[in-house]
This record gives sequence, structure tokens and C-alpha cells, in this order.
Amino acid sequence: EHSLKTSPQHEVGVFLKHIFIPEDVSPDYFSFTRWRVFQRFIAAMINVLGTKALLLALGIESKKVGVAAVTNWVLKDAMGKFVRVLWAGKMGRRFDSDAKRWRYRSSLLYAAGNGLEIVTYVFPSLFLILATVANALKQVSMLTSSATRNTIYRSFAKGENIGDITAKGEAQIACTDVLGLMSGIFLSKILGSSRASIGCAYILLSAIDISSIYKEIRSVVFTTLNYERAYLIVLDYLLNQDKAIGSPFSVSKRENIFFSSTIKPCIFRTLSQSGIVSEQLEELAKIFRGEKYMLTYDKNVGISVILRYGADGSDILRSLLALGKLERSLKSFGLPRSQYISHTEPGFELMKRSKSNITWNNVLESTKRAQRDA
Repeated sequence: EHSLKTSPQHEVGVFLKHIFIPEDVSPDYFSFTRWRVFQRFIAAMINVLGTKALLLALGIESKKVGVAAVTNWVLKDAMGKFVRVLWAGKMGRRFDSDAKRWRYRSSLLYAAGNGLEIVTYVFPSLFLILATVANALKQVSMLTSSATRNTIYRSFAKGENIGDITAKGEAQIACTDVLGLMSGIFLSKILGSSRASIGCAYILLSAIDISSIYKEIRSVVFTTLNYERAYLIVLDYLLNQDKAIGSPFSVSKRENIFFSSTIKPCIFRTLSQSGIVSEQLEELAKIFRGEKYMLTYDKNVGISVILRYGADGSDILRSLLALGKLERSLKSFGLPRSQYISHTEPGFELMKRSKSNITWNNVLESTKRAQRDA
């Protein structure tokens, strides 16, 4: 037994685990990592094909590269960086609360960028336009991916080991990218310079790439609540009168990864945005006396959630429960308008007690961010 523990195979295994596998992580980390490594390998191969197509479009193979070709290459990189800066300024605050969806969208943008690089070989006269758009898409994708990475890594950490998870993740990426690039170069030599062969290889590999990243993102289980996850457990409570609500694992399987969320931050509005008049405000103030939120309904604006100053995550969760009940009422027939909105204190307390039995450990975005993004 002692010889087995000190065998070369055991020592190598311990060494590799120390380099690539972080300690004290949640179970979903391993499923995520398996799909991520496979996806990065495929993506590295696609990158080789895209770069080859760009070079062929510039005339590398026929040795016709001149000053204009070099200028086009520099311009497409510069313009891509500029788009990246604009994207960061506009979208930066939205990534943390919706990391899964933005991470998957970034992969679609990257695949589209690679596709346009392939197209430059088919239409070399449009190189600057196609390559610039391709590079811009890839720059936006890389920024979005990097911006959501820490949020996903944080969900795996059981302790204060986010640095270890990040470092091991970068080590995994580095090795996988090298293997993928080598495989891509080998595949590139087999395909030669045939446009049809390169295009078919791109389509096949991109389909595998997008499917893999879907599996990768679907593996992530967040134990914190954003608007969509909170609304899903609200619906669970409303539909299951036995007070049972979904666990983080079950809710993660129902989150939208491609399509927009059912509940959006823009439903949180100010009084002026909600479209209500002063007479309605007086009535609503009575209904929601003691609460730090109120719900309004206007036929032009729709349903609005208005948060008062000092509202916190619990108040937002309470408002979402009231919102769920309101939407169910609006779908019913024969209800007077006065019954559309009702006080939710008893239901909220039951839901709060039920919620304490599972592993949700955080509550939503801050009130200020909700109001600012509205």
C-alpha cells in the first residue's frame, strides 16, 4: 500500500491535481470544467481556421501581401478595440446579475466573428469591412466572457478561494488552448486552401462549440438570487400551495440561457414612469401601507414595481411575490380592478420560512442598481 501511494503515477496525479484542480469547490465545478476544457479545445481549432482564412484573403499564399494588406490588418484590429471600449461602457453593469445568459451570448458572438473571418476568404475584396466586423464581434465576446468569468467562479467557491479557482482555471485554459492550436494546425494542413473544406469544417466545429458551451453554462448552479431566479421561486410558491419552492439546482435547470428573462429590471420604475395619477397614488398608498414597495398597473405602461427609499433585497423579494399574485389575477376573469393588487404579508412570511430550508444564501440586486437600470 505504501508503494502504491509513492508510485510515479501517484506522484504525477498529485502534481497535476495541484496545478489544475482547486480545493474546496462545489460539485457543479467539475461538470462545468469538463465541458469548458472541451469547448476551449474546439474553439482554439476554429481560431486557427479563421486566422488562416484571413491570411489567405490577404494573399499570403500567393505572396501578394503589400502595404495595403498590412494597413487593413491594423485597421480591423484598431476598430475592433474601439468597439470593445464602447461595449464596456454601455453594458458593464449588466453582466454580474445575468452572467449565464451573457456568457452564452458571448459565445454566439465569437462564433459569428469566426464565421465572418471565413467569409473574407470567399470575398477578399470586402476584407476590411468583414474583418473589422468580425474582430469587433470577437472583441465584444472576449470582454463579455471575461466580465462574467469571476461571477461564475465565485459560485463555485465554498470559502475565500476565488483566487485559487481563477488561477487553476487560467492554467486549464492555457494548456487546452495549446493542444487546440496544435490540432487546428494539423487540421488546417489536411484541409489545404479549399474554401469548401474550410467552410464545412467551420460549420461542424462551431456546432460542437456552441453545444458544448451550452452544456458548460447549464452546469453552473448559482445559490444567489437575481431577478429571474427570485421570480422562479416566487412562481414555485404560488403554484405549490404546500410551501415547496425550487432548490438552486432545480431552478438552474429552468433559467433561460438564450432568450431574455421572464422578469426584467426595467419593470422597476419610478412614479413618473409608471403612468399613475394622483388619485390612484392615494389608494395605492393605503393598500401598501407599511411596505417599501408598491405595484401599479397602467394599460399603456403595464405593470410597474415602485421601490421606496431604503428598500432592500427582502423588500424586492416581497414585491416579486406580490407581482406574481397580480399577474395571476390579471389572467382571471370577472375580477374588479380593486382586487388586482392585494397585501402579501401572510404569503411572504410563509415563503420566507420555506426559503430558509434550502441553500439560497443571498437576495437579489441592490435597490439603487435596480432603480438605475430601470
